[in-house]
Amino acid sequence: MKWALLSDIHANIQALQACAAHATRLGAERWAVLGDLVGYGGDPLPVVEQVMRWHAEGACVLQGNHDAMAVTPPQAEASLGASTAAWTYQQLPPACRRFLAHLPLTQRFEHMLLVHASAHHPRNGAMSTTSALPASAWTLRCRASTAPTFLWAMCTSKPCITRAAARA
Repeated sequence: MKWALLSDIHANIQALQACAAHATRLGAERWAVLGDLVGYGGDPLPVVEQVMRWHAEGACVLQGNHDAMAVTPPQAEASLGASTAAWTYQQLPPACRRFLAHLPLTQRFEHMLLVHASAHHPRNGAMSTTSALPASAWTLRCRASTAPTFLWAMCTSKPCITRAAARA
């Protein structure tokens, strides 16, 4: 089955539409949006509405750090992310904010673990290292017979797909 994995759209409806059209042309059968639907861009409402439609049709949608900030904007922080979160909060109706608030941080599908940033600490937001999961933690998770074979992490300094070592 061919998956379309989209992440870090950051309220850019044109990018979302272009990526969706490309994935459709390539024959994507399942969809996953791995967080950061909003933040920075100027079209949070149309992006969230489109992703909500995909979710209603069965797409996997995860919460990213910017999605969480848009639901509860930081009050004391004076950063671009915080000011964008406050603006995004005002643009989204309550139903869209509830949707973002209730999204999971991780999702398992058969042999895959989908995360926005870190499988080790999913609530911590973006990873600042080049690895989405420390090797020791990944090894521990892969020892179990039900552990995922692939880890998909997008909001890292280097987006990655990691394949677990063969099980003994």
